[in-house]
Amino acid sequence: MLKSLTSLLTDAVGGLFDDGCFFLAKAASYSGALCIFPGLIFLAALLFSGNAEQVVEDLSLAMGEVLPPEVHRLLAAYLGPSARTSTPALLSTGIAALLFASDLMRTLMEGFRKAYETKARDSVAQEFGMSLILALLSILPLGLVNVALILSRQIEAWTLQLLGQQWWIVESFRFGWWGIQMGTAILTLSILYYLAPNRRQRLRNVWAGAAIAAALWSAATGLFTFYVQNVARYHDLYGNIYTVIVLLIWTYLCVVIVFFGCEFNAALERRLGTLPARTRH
Repeated sequence: MLKSLTSLLTDAVGGLFDDGCFFLAKAASYSGALCIFPGLIFLAALLFSGNAEQVVEDLSLAMGEVLPPEVHRLLAAYLGPSARTSTPALLSTGIAALLFASDLMRTLMEGFRKAYETKARDSVAQEFGMSLILALLSILPLGLVNVALILSRQIEAWTLQLLGQQWWIVESFRFGWWGIQMGTAILTLSILYYLAPNRRQRLRNVWAGAAIAAALWSAATGLFTFYVQNVARYHDLYGNIYTVIVLLIWTYLCVVIVFFGCEFNAALERRLGTLPARTRH
């Protein structure tokens, strides 16, 4: 079992190099970084219910759970003055986030097709339409998990007020939030792995790569946070733009991990005989 898993992981790493995923990740990281800002502004504006400051604080806490701290602080500062906006500005912000997200999806689709060695869809319109669908399907669970966090923060505050400051309550909510975070990541990645490649997929053949990618993403974010806080000196090297550099590096790592999960699924299917062996090396 362990030997088989090691072989699959090795094949997945080899697929990253064979399919040029590290190069594709560079392009995808720009689109990913660009869609974060308008996407969160749009989400914050939709969630406002008379207490804008509290919503911004809750979203900032959510970002702190899944993003490196330097990026979290930049986005938190940016959300505050930018979240209240007019309807036309809000609409344009949402459209911008969707277009950047669809561009990210097109790059992911290209990498997934290379992993499975499939052709692109018949027309540019079909490719663009699928990228928009994938962007919407990916944004929806991410938006819901932020709503869940806001609700959980309120429930946690009510529970602590009722029962007192008990450490087990805080840790229980923290563990619950981690479970929601991981479940959302696995669901989102499973949707991408199922729909993005231009081939008929089976759900049972995509969840393994999604679970591995979600676990790697969580670990990579933690390790990268430790590296930025304790080892790297990006502020000395890049000055005031160092937070943007941190965001780009983090999104690059995330995209590589997403490609890795797809390559793992493709390697698994080749091992099972449901996908032909590679025609190139």
